[in-house]
Amino acid sequence: MNERLNRLASELHYLHGASVRVGTFDERKKIQKTAFLMGLFSIQNDYTFRWYHAGPFSFELNSDYFPEFGPLTPSGNVPIDKEKLVQFKKVFGASLDDSEQLELYASVLYIAKVELGCFDKVPLIDRMQLRKPKFTSEQVTDAVNFLLKIPEFDSITRAEPAML
Repeated sequence: MNERLNRLASELHYLHGASVRVGTFDERKKIQKTAFLMGLFSIQNDYTFRWYHAGPFSFELNSDYFPEFGPLTPSGNVPIDKEKLVQFKKVFGASLDDSEQLELYASVLYIAKVELGCFDKVPLIDRMQLRKPKFTSEQVTDAVNFLLKIPEFDSITRAEPAML
């Protein structure tokens, strides 16, 4: 396991209290979306993300964990930002175990930051309906309203288009 994946495995282990499995699509989706959200939450990771079938996706992260197939178990004592991870877990709570909810949150933030350049509710909800029709407008609206309340995302949710 390389250094960046080991750090992510340590962070995920801290969040979940156990090693995270990568054997199913659902498990890998949770890792992808959690890593994306952690990056926006200022929890350092070295992965870049682009839009893919289930929302933000890192091909680098996929390449790192693909050979693992078992649980992602951190090795050694890897320094992690426990304070930020505690706050992250406080904000997302049970959603960290729900790949669909993580996909929804990550997709909303990706579209706002990368595609629209702002967090304007109406175009954001419209774009989500086009990109992710499996989510109802009520689900998207609830996700947008939830994300607007998270101060760590202020740089995205409060930014003018020219600032992103």
